[in-house]
Amino acid sequence: MKTVLVAALALLLATPALASQPVIVVQKGRMFHPDNITIRAGQTVYFENKDEFLHQIYVYKGNIDYDSREQPPGETLHITFPRRGTYEIRCHIHPTMRLTIHVR
Repeated sequence: MKTVLVAALALLLATPALASQPVIVVQKGRMFHPDNITIRAGQTVYFENKDEFLHQIYVYKGNIDYDSREQPPGETLHITFPRRGTYEIRCHIHPTMRLTIHVR
């Protein structure tokens, strides 16, 4: 019983830290890697352009208005997702690039 309580307390104390941990999405091969993620409200997603092409990301669906400038290779952009919902991220330059983010 004591072990269960200690584990539950440790999880509870770690939860705020998890909400602030960044999540990294890599842009490579004209794709987002991974292309489907689940995060907590308040987390930041970093978009690392490890491609040899420019990218320009925007929120296609969701309750955030975000449209980046052109992102050259080697550059990282970030978006913080403060509210729950489902967001679809795309690239203006490469319309087949799609990422779904579920914020819980």
